[in-house]
Amino acid sequence: MKKLLLLVSIGGLVYWLLKDRLGGQPDEFVFTEAPVEPQVPGGDPANTPG
Repeated sequence: MKKLLLLVSIGGLVYWLLKDRLGGQPDEFVFTEAPVEPQVPGGDPANTPG
């Protein structure tokens, strides 16, 4: 039973590593950037020296 589980695990790992070469769609990750806030004249009172 352990050998069967090991073979299935190895087979799944090999499939996962080679799935792109087998014609599957590649996984796509979407990276988003934080929106840039407009600069306010006078600045942020918390960041002013003094």
